[in-house]
Amino acid sequence: MHPIDIGIMQGRLSPKQPQQMLAFPWDSWKKEFDRAKKVGFSSIEWLFGKEKWQNNPIYTETGRLEIKKCIAKTNIQIHSLCVFFILEKAKDNFYGMSDLEVDNTLLNLMIYADSLGVKVFTLPLMEEASLKLPKMRSRITALLQHLISQSSNLNIVIALESDLPALELKKFIQEFNHPTLGVCYDLGNAVAEGYDPVAELNILAPQIREIHIKDRINNGGSFMLGEGDVPFPKVFTQLPKHQFTIPIILETPVGEDWQAAANSNFNFVQNTVLNCNKEN
Repeated sequence: MHPIDIGIMQGRLSPKQPQQMLAFPWDSWKKEFDRAKKVGFSSIEWLFGKEKWQNNPIYTETGRLEIKKCIAKTNIQIHSLCVFFILEKAKDNFYGMSDLEVDNTLLNLMIYADSLGVKVFTLPLMEEASLKLPKMRSRITALLQHLISQSSNLNIVIALESDLPALELKKFIQEFNHPTLGVCYDLGNAVAEGYDPVAELNILAPQIREIHIKDRINNGGSFMLGEGDVPFPKVFTQLPKHQFTIPIILETPVGEDWQAAANSNFNFVQNTVLNCNKEN
């Protein structure tokens, strides 16, 4: 397998935050660009959550100027943006926001992301935001129709990270019949759901726009890479068959030492890919 670009989710290069695993690193987001470069990552996946979302740097003009400075200084790109906002807002039933306000907030976010060269706009649709829920499926369908219709002039794709089985997710996406819509495939989440990631990659390959890397066990939590049940050698051997050229994004646990965890997980991916190259 040809060497691949490895990115990391925002917040994984900062001390662990006690309130939740996915939390925007307000105090250290600029430092994460330098830290990513030092470890060897090529990109960061930006995190947009509901906490003070109006003040998230990507949502403000001054913030975007600061982001551009960080990119220019380090050459660490923002390849993708995780709209964790959608999952968090679903948990509180979108309290305080109408459907139109949510749709327009995300459309603005897509426009701002596109202005920074972001290529993938990822919507995590699990738990209360799962497409398995009929009410949420209807709501997300309307949201996607709005985003697709209003973003034709943007160079960005929408990737759905879903807990649906591959065939059902593929069918849902094909119903839109639009090249803007694709899949963010999370290896760890797939294993936790009891799915076979190698088989699902084969099914979803034409739709995959991004791959999240974490290690989990069936119906269990996240581990350091190599300590769970994700068959990484099989996966990394499979990827070249579909000619993926996209970066993979580590969404791995921070642990008590973010630097040690980041280095360990980065080296695990590099070494696994290297071993796959030797075997092929």
